[in-house]
Amino acid sequence: DTSPSFGGGKPLAQMRVVEQPGSTLAGDCIDPYLRLALEDEDGQPVDYSRQTVGVDISVNTFLYTQAFTCGSGGCSASTTFRFFLPPDATLVEAFVDVEVAKTDFDEPEEIVEYILFNGVPWAGGGCNPDAADECFSMHSCVSRQDVTSLAQDNYFSVTVKISAAVNDFCAPRLQAVARLYGSYRPLVPETETQVQNQNPQGLEGVTSLVASGRTLVFKQLALPVAGFGYRLRFFTQDASPTRRLLAGHVVSAETSPINVLAVAETLEFETQPEEAIAGEPFGVQPQVRLLDKFDNLVSSFEGAVTASIQDALVWDRNCAGGIGCWVQKSVTLSGMLVQNVDSGAVKFKNLTIDQFVDRMTLRVSACSPADTSCTLTGISASFVVSTAVTDLQVAAGSLASDMVAGQQQAVVELRSCNGASCGPASTSKARVAVELASDSPAQTLDGVTVVTADQGRADFRNLFLTEAGVYKLRFFAPDLNTVNPGLRTVTVVAASPAGIRIVSPTTQQTAGQQFEVVVQVVDQFENHNTEADMSVVAQPLSTGFVLFDGVSNEEDWVVRRLSGGNATFQLRIDIAQAADISFTVALAPEASCGPVEWTSCAHPRRVQYCYESYDAVTPDSCYDLALCALFTGACRAICAACPGNLRTGPCDSCTVTDSVRINVQADLNVGDLRISFKEQPGSAINGEVMGSQPVVFVESCQDSGQCNPTSGVSVAVRIASAQDQFTAVGDPFRTQLEGTLDRLSDVNGDVIWDDLAVRAPSDG
Repeated sequence: DTSPSFGGGKPLAQMRVVEQPGSTLAGDCIDPYLRLALEDEDGQPVDYSRQTVGVDISVNTFLYTQAFTCGSGGCSASTTFRFFLPPDATLVEAFVDVEVAKTDFDEPEEIVEYILFNGVPWAGGGCNPDAADECFSMHSCVSRQDVTSLAQDNYFSVTVKISAAVNDFCAPRLQAVARLYGSYRPLVPETETQVQNQNPQGLEGVTSLVASGRTLVFKQLALPVAGFGYRLRFFTQDASPTRRLLAGHVVSAETSPINVLAVAETLEFETQPEEAIAGEPFGVQPQVRLLDKFDNLVSSFEGAVTASIQDALVWDRNCAGGIGCWVQKSVTLSGMLVQNVDSGAVKFKNLTIDQFVDRMTLRVSACSPADTSCTLTGISASFVVSTAVTDLQVAAGSLASDMVAGQQQAVVELRSCNGASCGPASTSKARVAVELASDSPAQTLDGVTVVTADQGRADFRNLFLTEAGVYKLRFFAPDLNTVNPGLRTVTVVAASPAGIRIVSPTTQQTAGQQFEVVVQVVDQFENHNTEADMSVVAQPLSTGFVLFDGVSNEEDWVVRRLSGGNATFQLRIDIAQAADISFTVALAPEASCGPVEWTSCAHPRRVQYCYESYDAVTPDSCYDLALCALFTGACRAICAACPGNLRTGPCDSCTVTDSVRINVQADLNVGDLRISFKEQPGSAINGEVMGSQPVVFVESCQDSGQCNPTSGVSVAVRIASAQDQFTAVGDPFRTQLEGTLDRLSDVNGDVIWDDLAVRAPSDG
């Protein structure tokens, strides 16, 4: 039998892209469609090929964004991009954008001084954002700068330096963002796009077709992620290894570059007011950004954004039978309500609401030639529009003019004044801050120094002034520059006694000479409490004879009443040694001593002495009686009156103690200084440390004949004579005494050597 006739021809040998767009929208079908011409080896159309043609990405794109900051005027900051290309990929092209926040650039000397790429100065030099106090608004300094030659090694750095004059309001002073983007040719064509911090996105739609004629058209193919410079590769594919072997090679074709533009899907508020004042421009004006579905900024958007009122609600206490409900209020939003989109962002200016609103929300709508219905919208968070505040006033009775060091409390009222008529700004929720006025002492105001007003009152409960002095507190509204601040002068005095400070002219004294030690009572912040009416006990802790006021004290301790917060002791120590003296303040009862159980006393003789020396009924003697009880073990009266913050243990811990060491040296100008050997040196080996070292005793003797061991005296040892064993004639100048030759006498008057050695020409 014979078949019907059929045609034939040469096999598919080459493909050409005959139609493609230069740009398209991310996620949309590529339009115009990608069209391929199928040809044989002679360039003639192929009519009978039925091969499958697939598509992948032969040139892919990348995008990385990094923020960097520095804190002070004149500073510089850098950021570095590393390994932004896959292994073995070839960079095709790279671009960089640099943006700087408008922190403080409203004066001629306030500029971005320079921008460096890989340490190389940018040809444009620096830039001037030409605005200030817009902490979250960015200015484009560098846009689509070609840095292909600098980024070849998979490394690229950006450095920005600002002038020293940039030092106002916003912190940190430099806030910058760098975007590095471009395209690369992978070692093997890829099927997914690559974008920083996002999951890979594969080509969308129909990615393979079977040839059925002279041309092949991909009508349902989309690139999901924006980027500049994509190239697509079309290639023949067949499941049969035999057919691939017979074909000998894969037929392919590549598009020219295709730029994929982002599609705005979200209108996001980057900044918005947290509160506003009726009739005044918002302190923080709304700024919105257009983002694609991957939260990338859609810088290619062309159009405008309009601001309007979404809701203006006030609480009506009278509606719903007195239960209350939210109702819409008719208010007016004014200012520059329509703004053109610039690099994917919009900053509104001078927006104002004319009346008080409890709950205000704004609506923004983006319009473009492709979307005249303005379907892309965004809603702000709600905020309060308060009555205008003109004055801050410290509430009566909330902050005393005289106070003790420590935690303080103040209530500040927000007021609205119109001429001479003033009333409470009860709807205001403005932030109120407190600081020390410029003419106050250079101290620190600690605690919570910024609070948000509630119903027109700012309640400061955790302020701390810990150093005594006279201060002027300044309460102000940081977001409302036109408000008159509230001022209050306060005097801070020391808090309750909590410690001791020993004031001594010097800890080096001379035996037999009287000296003075002053003990001060201080609070927990080391402020000197000059009003404390207490007693201080001085008691020697180390052995030795200590005299108070020049006379011996039978009980070895003495009591002084505080005067002006000071207790002064006149001491004399006759023995040259170190003496430790403790000083104890007993926090005794302030009115009466209360019951004292003498039967619990550990030292009855001292109790009897106290009982006979002081009148327990007279209030003035209560402190001394309580101290006496303290040192004899009966401390119940003290414990009963001990402030709670100091009662940390048993009853007798309700005291404060400190000590001082006095180093007493002999008075070498009085009497005789005598030195005598206590131990003699013995035989020694020439040049070696002597086995038996000398010890001498130093004492100072008075005219009366009394001698006392003397410490702190420098005693030197030298060779007195030297005798040779052969000639019986010594040469002391050739004999050397080695070791520490000069030493000080200790508290017992002893001078002890331990490293002396004799080195001589010969034995003797």
